[in-house]
Amino acid sequence: MRKIICICFAFVISGIASSQTSKQLVPKGVKQANKGIKTKTRKDNKKNNYLYSKRLDFVPTSSEYRLFSNGMSEQIIGKTYYDLQTNNSIQNRLFVHDDNTISATWTMSPDIQTKFPNRGTGYNYFDGTSWMDIPESRIEEERTGWSSIAGINGGEIVTSHVYEDPNTFTNIASRTEKGSGEWSEKHLPNTDANTNYKNVWPRMKVGGADGQSVHIISHTYNMTDSAGVSTGNFITYSRSQNGGESFDIIDLLLPEIGPEFYTGFGGDAYALDVKGNTVAFVLGDAWTDVILMKSTDNGTTWTKTIVKEHPIPMWTDADVVDTLTFPEFDGRIENSDQTFSISLDDNGNAHIFYGLMEYSNSNEPGDEEGAYSYYPTTDGLVYWNETTQEEVMIAAIIDENGNDTLDILAGADGGALIAGYGTSLTSHPSSAIAENGDIYLTYSGIIEYFYQDQIDIGDFDDEIFLEHYRHMYIMRSQDGGASWSNPYDLMTEVTDPEIGNPLQEGVYGCISNVVNNNVYLTYQRDVYPGLHIQYDEDPITKNSIVFMTIPVEGFETLATEEITNSTSDLSVYPNPTTNMVNINLANNKEIANVTITNILGKVVKTTTMNGENTQLSVKELINGVYFVSIETTNKVITKSLVKR
Repeated sequence: MRKIICICFAFVISGIASSQTSKQLVPKGVKQANKGIKTKTRKDNKKNNYLYSKRLDFVPTSSEYRLFSNGMSEQIIGKTYYDLQTNNSIQNRLFVHDDNTISATWTMSPDIQTKFPNRGTGYNYFDGTSWMDIPESRIEEERTGWSSIAGINGGEIVTSHVYEDPNTFTNIASRTEKGSGEWSEKHLPNTDANTNYKNVWPRMKVGGADGQSVHIISHTYNMTDSAGVSTGNFITYSRSQNGGESFDIIDLLLPEIGPEFYTGFGGDAYALDVKGNTVAFVLGDAWTDVILMKSTDNGTTWTKTIVKEHPIPMWTDADVVDTLTFPEFDGRIENSDQTFSISLDDNGNAHIFYGLMEYSNSNEPGDEEGAYSYYPTTDGLVYWNETTQEEVMIAAIIDENGNDTLDILAGADGGALIAGYGTSLTSHPSSAIAENGDIYLTYSGIIEYFYQDQIDIGDFDDEIFLEHYRHMYIMRSQDGGASWSNPYDLMTEVTDPEIGNPLQEGVYGCISNVVNNNVYLTYQRDVYPGLHIQYDEDPITKNSIVFMTIPVEGFETLATEEITNSTSDLSVYPNPTTNMVNINLANNKEIANVTITNILGKVVKTTTMNGENTQLSVKELINGVYFVSIETTNKVITKSLVKR
C-alpha cells in the first residue's frame, strides 16, 4: 500500500536549462533518475502533524480581483498555514450551483501551533457578485481535514475527516442555505470510536435521479476480521438516498477490491465522480492495479475494470523488483503515481487521468518493512477512457529549450533540485466535462528552467529557492479525448519576471463540477517550492488559495499566446547588499514610484525617483529577500534584492 515519503535525494540528473521560451511541446525523450527514494510508513512520518521551528513572521495581504491580458482572472479567496491539501488525489473542493453561485473549500489552519489544532475546512462563497471575506476559522467544531463539498436542496454538504485517536471518523457538515447559516454536524454512522477501523480521507459527490443521493468513498484502514486479525487498509463505499439524513449503505467493501484481490490501498489514492444514477471511482496504489469501479444503478451494484494491470498480483515487500528480477523493465515497474481524476460524460463513460511513476524494491538488508523506492523524476500524465480503453500519455514537462530532453538542475551533492511531493513531475490532475462534451484538465508540473531571481538569490539561510518551481497548467479536448490542446501555463502572467513575482509555486488544482462560459478552478500558491507539512522543506508561510476563471471562448489561443516582456533597463546594485542600494532606470525622464516589498508581498519601503538614478538605504530591513518595483506611467518593472 501507499507509504509516505522520507526525503533523501541521490540521483544522476541531466544538464541545465537556462531560459524560458513559449514553446509548448511534450518532449520526445526524458532522462530519468537512476536511483530512487526510499519510502517510509505513514506512522513514522511525524512531520504530517508536528510543528517545526522554521517559519516567516510576515502575513500576506489578500489580493483583489485581477484580470489578465488573455481574459483570465484570479482572486485569492483563502489563506492557510497548513499547506498539505492531499496526500495524493485532489478532493471535490469547488462547486458551482445552478444559479452560478460558487462554494469553495480547502484544508486550512489560521494560525501556527503545535499539531495545528485549529486545522479544519476553510470555506468561501461567491454570491454572483463577490466572494465573502477570507475566513479566519474552520466551519467544524473539531479539528478536521480533507474536505469535499456539494450543493443539495438549495443548501450545502461537506465531508471531511476527524483524525484524532481514538476519535477518528468521517464528519458530515450541512446547512439548508448555501452561503449563510449555521452548520450542523454528524458522524458517518458506525465510524465512531467503538468500531474496529478508522474511516478517513473521504471523497463525496451528490447525484441520483432526484438529486438526493450522497455518495462517499473513504479509506477504512486498520480493518480487522471477526477474529481481530488485521485485514489491511481498503476503500469502502457509503450511500444516503435522502440527502444525508440516513445511510442505507455504510462502509461497504465492494466486490473484487478487498483483501482477496489486493494487499491494500493508501489514503487519497482514489477519485470519485457521479452523474445521475452513474457512480464511478478510480483507485490504485503503487503496487496494485489501477482500477475503475462503476455503478449504473446509483451505487447498488458494481462492476470492476482494470485500467492498468500490475505485473505482480498481491505484491508484498518480500517481492523483489530490481534489474535481476525485472530486466525487461530495467529493474523498475511503471505504475500510477496515485494522483487520480475521473469525469463521467453524458453517456456515463468514465474518463480517467493519472501521473506516471516508476517503482522498485530491492529488499536490501536494513530496509524498513514495507519500504520501497520511487523515482521522482518520472514524467508523464496519462489519459484513459472506457471507449478506447487505451493508456495514452497526453502531457509531460514542457521542453522549453527544445532539446527533446528534460533538463533538471542538480545540486552540489548530485541530487535533483526538485521539491518533494512524492508524485510524477506532472501530477495532481483535476478534470471536468462541459455540456457540449469538451473535456478540461488541469494539473501541476515543474518548469524546466530556473528564473534568474532564483539563481541570484540562491538558498538564503534556511529558505530554499534553488528548486524547480511547479506551475498550474490547463488542457482541453474537443473530440472526446482523441486529441488534446497544448498545455497552457496558468501562472504565466503572475510569475512574469518583469511585471510579477516569478517566485510562485502552484499546486493542488481543482476544477469545479460545472464548465459554462468559463472554466473555474482553485489552487494553492506560495513563494517556496515544496511543502512544509509533509517534507519540512518549506518554511511555514501563509499559503494562498487562488480562484481562477478561464474563458471558454478563445481557449484555443491560450497555448499559442505569448506574454511579451518589455526590455528591462532597470538595474539594482550592489546585490546582495548590507546597507545602501543603487537603482538605475535607463532613459527615465519622469518621476517614478519605487516600492520595496518582502517576499510575501508586504510593502516595507517606498520612495520616488526623478530621472535615471537614485540611492536608497535598506539598513533598517531585516536580512532576507525583497522585490524592488519601479512604476512609471506606462510600465512596472520588478527586480529581486537580497539584504544580508
